[in-house]
Amino acid sequence: MLRRVAEYLQKGVSAISYTIGYIGMVALILATLIVVTDVFLRRFFNAPIIGATDITSLGLSMVVFLPMAWCSLKGGHVDLNVVVNKFPKSVRMGIELIIMFLTTGTIGLLSWQLLMYGIRLQSMDAGTQILEIPTYPFIYLATLGGCMLTLTFFLKFLYSIINLLEKK
Repeated sequence: MLRRVAEYLQKGVSAISYTIGYIGMVALILATLIVVTDVFLRRFFNAPIIGATDITSLGLSMVVFLPMAWCSLKGGHVDLNVVVNKFPKSVRMGIELIIMFLTTGTIGLLSWQLLMYGIRLQSMDAGTQILEIPTYPFIYLATLGGCMLTLTFFLKFLYSIINLLEKK
């Protein structure tokens, strides 16, 4: 029963994570093009793109936060388990369960704080320095990325519970 819930949840989380991961990749490509174009125009024509730093900093916020869940689902994050691998399998599974629980809580807290920060920025009508682009939508996108990462670690936590129950 728990496995079916986890598999059903994983389908939805995977679809959304892949979609926002691709959005993050597009943001990376666009930010790179803006930086290259800005450097080229500045160097050869002495005419930089006005607000290029505003645009690239907002784009980089999407590059950092949106693909995190996708990377986690693919197993792309660094995993340091040199010490843990020396323990027996049952102890390792318990440690993994604790780590996934703590990580889920920590990333969930980060996402909640990002949401509160976005709400504060929206109420202050804050924008970038040069172009005055509102920053709160990008904070909300970062919150979405954090929430999806929280859900991926929650899924890993569920699978740790399932594996622990199936070993008994």
